[in-house]
Amino acid sequence: MNVLNSYSKAGQIAEEVFSSLRTVHSLNGAKFEQKRYENELYPTTQSSIRQGSVFGIFAGWLSFGTYIVYAVGFMFGCVIMTNRNSQTKSFTDITIVVTVFAQSMALFSYIGPFLQSVSEARGAAVPIFRLIDAEDDARINEPEIWEDDKSNKQLVGINADIKFDNVNFVYPSRKDMSILKNFNFIARTGQTTAIVGSSGCGKSTCLSLLLRYYEPSSGRILVNGHPIQNYNLKQFRKTIGVVSQEPILFAASIFENIRFGKVTATQAEIEEAARQANAHNFIMELP
Repeated sequence: MNVLNSYSKAGQIAEEVFSSLRTVHSLNGAKFEQKRYENELYPTTQSSIRQGSVFGIFAGWLSFGTYIVYAVGFMFGCVIMTNRNSQTKSFTDITIVVTVFAQSMALFSYIGPFLQSVSEARGAAVPIFRLIDAEDDARINEPEIWEDDKSNKQLVGINADIKFDNVNFVYPSRKDMSILKNFNFIARTGQTTAIVGSSGCGKSTCLSLLLRYYEPSSGRILVNGHPIQNYNLKQFRKTIGVVSQEPILFAASIFENIRFGKVTATQAEIEEAARQANAHNFIMELP
């Protein structure tokens, strides 16, 4: 049952990450989510090894016993046939008896998989009955599972202009439709720049290219005068804040959701971030 629970939680994490993949990438959360996934599966390792060992020993002894029955049965049958007082016993009779007895023992080999299936069925039924009884499952909250990037590449300051230089782009899945064609613009540092246009004209695509979800078909994107490919991707994304039209919330506490982009953030930093987002007051009113 514990193994199934671990698989279920790990599957939920994977489904959650794939459904919010852009958010995970923009916040450099891939390593964090990988650790969450591994931590859910790790307890099942020893359990699976024990389960496999027990089943292997059980099946091995049954096979050993079956062949011993064949050997002893035929040896005993030979002794009976050589006995002058047992001339009514034929080789066919002995073969039938030995085979039936050996096959009867072999049927015990089905007991192991059957018990395993029963155990798995019981484990799978627990969440269903828990849902019927309206019982809440324990929530995932793994606070200290982040490992910092050990890369030696350091990102230079990017408090500078962002320039799209003659950028062309088509999505790999829609190569016949050009999204950006000879696109040029400069977002000046210290100023607010808005990209306005109709739906599907490429506004979100510009942000996707800046975050390097995709690479331009041609042209360059420059930050501080350098192509963005020259920067360490993880550190580059860490300097960019993204607020999407529809916010993404992960299956964790509000505390964990706020610090997703910086898992080493302190309590004070998280509260300050909530205040800057005008969310602190209503968060404190939550039960």
